[in-house]
Amino acid sequence: MFGLKYDEPPEIRYEEHDVFCKDGGKIQVWVCTYPPCKTEGRVVIINHGHTYGAGSNYIKQLCYDTNMAGFQAVVHVRRGIESNDLTTPKFMNINHKDDFKASMKYINERFNNPDLYGIGLSMGANYLCHYAGSTMDKCPFKAIVCMATPFELNMVTDGLKAPGNGLCNLGLLDGCKT
Repeated sequence: MFGLKYDEPPEIRYEEHDVFCKDGGKIQVWVCTYPPCKTEGRVVIINHGHTYGAGSNYIKQLCYDTNMAGFQAVVHVRRGIESNDLTTPKFMNINHKDDFKASMKYINERFNNPDLYGIGLSMGANYLCHYAGSTMDKCPFKAIVCMATPFELNMVTDGLKAPGNGLCNLGLLDGCKT
């Protein structure tokens, strides 16, 4: 958690793209443009954790490493995270895939139907696992990687409430919009 705030991230740049959903909601696709990706046709969709989006240090490092490895990094930024304003009272729900489908449609159009790969972190990993499992043989990803997946959500929630986790709670709250 300390590294989320204080580790110096590499220099990267994003293009932010608004994607509007059927219900009027808005998500964003942030395309990492620097460092430039040297190859075409392979896109990694990064699905961030519950509160921190593309601006967090660990996502910036992941985008940098992904682009340097020859995969175009893009970040699916959920409703109400980063500069993405809430345009409806609906937040992200792991059981509803419409926002993620809208993001992938935009990415497919923008990058001419590339090979898709997914990386999910924390709650974003749960979302990615749920998406892949529910689409099964129609899943568009060649591969997915899920990191720091909180499979036991009740245990994770109880752990956050435990004494001594104040720094973790402050970090999570800081990433939420008010």
